[in-house]
Amino acid sequence: MRKLKMLFAPAVTLMLRLKYPYKFAAIGVLALAEILYLFYPFAANLQRDIDTARQELAGLAVDKPLLVLVQKVQQHRGLSAAVVGGVTALGAERAAKQVEVQAAVAAVDGAVAEHGARLNVVARWHKIKEHWTSLRNDGMQMSVDANRVAHTDLIKELLQMVTQVGDTSLLILDPDANSYYLMAAVTHHLPGTLELLGQLRAHGTGVLATKSIDDAGRTSFAGEVAVLYAKREELEATLNKIEATSPQVADRVYDFRAQFRNATDATLQIVREDILNAKFSTPPALYVAKTTAAIDLGFEYVHEVLSPLLQELLLARIDRFQQQVWRGAMLVLAFVLVFSYLAAGVYLAVMSSIRTLQDGADRMAGGDLTTPIALQTRDELLGVAASFNHMGAQLSQRTDQLHQTGATLLQVQAEYDKDHSLAVMAAIVPAIAHDLNTPIGNINLAATALAERLKKFQDAVAAGAVKRSDLSDFLVAMTEGVGIIETAGMRAGDLAVHLKDFAVDQVSGRRRKFALDRLLDEVLSTMAPTLRGVSWRIERQVPAGLELDSYPGPLGQVLLNLVQNAAVHAFAAKADGVLSFEANAIDHERLRLVVRDNGCGMAPETAANVFAPFFTTKLEQGGSGVGLTYAQRLVRDTLGGSLRVESQLGQGTAFTLEIPLVAP
Repeated sequence: MRKLKMLFAPAVTLMLRLKYPYKFAAIGVLALAEILYLFYPFAANLQRDIDTARQELAGLAVDKPLLVLVQKVQQHRGLSAAVVGGVTALGAERAAKQVEVQAAVAAVDGAVAEHGARLNVVARWHKIKEHWTSLRNDGMQMSVDANRVAHTDLIKELLQMVTQVGDTSLLILDPDANSYYLMAAVTHHLPGTLELLGQLRAHGTGVLATKSIDDAGRTSFAGEVAVLYAKREELEATLNKIEATSPQVADRVYDFRAQFRNATDATLQIVREDILNAKFSTPPALYVAKTTAAIDLGFEYVHEVLSPLLQELLLARIDRFQQQVWRGAMLVLAFVLVFSYLAAGVYLAVMSSIRTLQDGADRMAGGDLTTPIALQTRDELLGVAASFNHMGAQLSQRTDQLHQTGATLLQVQAEYDKDHSLAVMAAIVPAIAHDLNTPIGNINLAATALAERLKKFQDAVAAGAVKRSDLSDFLVAMTEGVGIIETAGMRAGDLAVHLKDFAVDQVSGRRRKFALDRLLDEVLSTMAPTLRGVSWRIERQVPAGLELDSYPGPLGQVLLNLVQNAAVHAFAAKADGVLSFEANAIDHERLRLVVRDNGCGMAPETAANVFAPFFTTKLEQGGSGVGLTYAQRLVRDTLGGSLRVESQLGQGTAFTLEIPLVAP
């Protein structure tokens, strides 16, 4: 209790210097600051998530025209391979496709102009445009293979840009499963599969146009087919996950998977049966049409289903986070309003009780000892009012008794005057008068002193500076005065006044939600008197707002034991040092807290037995050997975690505490 009084002495001193309006104002300002301090990280984290989603939308805005450009360049590659290979009938179609490519380039130009700087892709895009310009001007002078390779390199650069956009826009790190699989399909699996199919289209068109293939060509074709099969399996696995996480498009995913497999199987059948067997019976235009149909089916699915759905999910996420910010702000506002309302109610109730006590003290000082003080409260001031009422009743009773005694004495004196002679009365009356004058004088003195004491207490109440010690002194004086009156009145009486002591008992075994940094504040504040004057210091790396649903009492006891252990053992022979607390969350389910010192450390045999019951190296200095044993049992049995130690002699010691954020 003494330590608790010392701990709160500065706060008590400050409150005693302030009037009640300023007391409540100071408490309100501190409470508001704490609320805002806790709300800011919450709002900042949500805003960071909103900015991330907007960054992903920017990446999607660039990737969409990029994928259109990839599709157009792939088609241009197949047509160019056919025309260079001798299929002049496709020349007009190739020229029209080149115009479409140029239009797609312009669309990407617009997207890069708007978002390219924040995504860091401007330089890469300029190089890609230069590559396309060179291919557009010189492609028809190349051989079939050279033309195909040049187109493939350009498409590779475009897909690399798609990947870079996914990285810089954080699409690749999307936190939600449904949007993550959509992103993977849009930016990686489906474009990669379609590019492999596009390579088969260009390669096969050239072979069918020239009607020739050698062993190296067959090997290359076989490798491309194998890679396409593997890539298609990866794509279908991703589509299965999209179907599971996005039920709103499950039917369309199922239909697309079947249609795409059939379309690619048709292309692969031509490759296996016609090209690899050197039959060359399929017209190049038909081969181009079949492969183009499969590729266009994939790109159509990207543009009409996957990309819009991904954009819809990102916009919904932004809206959800914004609503959470507003809900949090409204909750804080509601809390502030309720807190202010209740604080105003407390202030008005306290002031009303004080004014009632002041009026009652005025009445008692004026001689009205019978009218009770009635308070409409159930707090400690009700006990003060009861003490006042009891004191008034006792004073009134003693006064009535004295009046009755005086009347009785007067009656006796009259009887003596009647029955005895004047001589006898002359002997008795002075003695009785002497016996009566003494208690009456004492009563007058006590009553005067009580009146003066009441007046001083009245002034203190009016000034709003009543302390517990003042009230205690006042009640002692009242007790002494009533005792004098009781003795003078020949009646034994006890004046008992007990003021209720307010005690806050934090039941450490109760489970609740709490912030780790706040609990650490309480532990270190409790130990502050015992650590005052030490030469080592404490450092903290504990994130604000790291919340647990656990048992603060046992966890606080563990931290208390670890600090005491460091004070007794780690720095016993060291002039200075550092005791640090380092905390972080593990996989959103567990907490790791490391209490580390750079003190004297422990030998291996000491570290191996540090948690053993009754093991201590300070037995003669008062060590019990049960502190760390008790701490480990609390961590294991109550908190559901583990406590381990690492130490090197002369290098310091680290205790690592791992517990679940939600206790079992």
